[in-house]
Amino acid sequence: MNEAGWMIRPVREADVAAVARLHVAVWQAAYRGLLPDVFLDAQSVERRERMWQGAVGHDDPPVLVAEMAGRVAGFIWCGPSRDRDAPAATTGEVYAIYVAPDLWGSGVSAALMAAGLAGLAALGYAEATLWVLR
Repeated sequence: MNEAGWMIRPVREADVAAVARLHVAVWQAAYRGLLPDVFLDAQSVERRERMWQGAVGHDDPPVLVAEMAGRVAGFIWCGPSRDRDAPAATTGEVYAIYVAPDLWGSGVSAALMAAGLAGLAALGYAEATLWVLR
């Protein structure tokens, strides 16, 4: 745990519901005004839970979460690049990085990014891509 009170660790099966709730909440906060409200309002925690149940424990590097006072405060999911024009052997990708809106600007996202990129580097990836909505 760092001085700010949070730690970065691999996601656990017990985190799935919290990660799904966070995923939906961050989408609804971050993308409001960029994506249609009807789309954002229709985001389903249950659907995200099913997605995350399939992802937990199957990735190398693992999905990482930032935990603060027993709460999942953010997550990063990295792996091999899906870009067709990227050199597959040397390019990783940050698939998703999200932090609870009340912690934006707190340094949690920077710590998650550093940990995610370190995981990719440990697997031999020399570079990484990250697609953003805007």
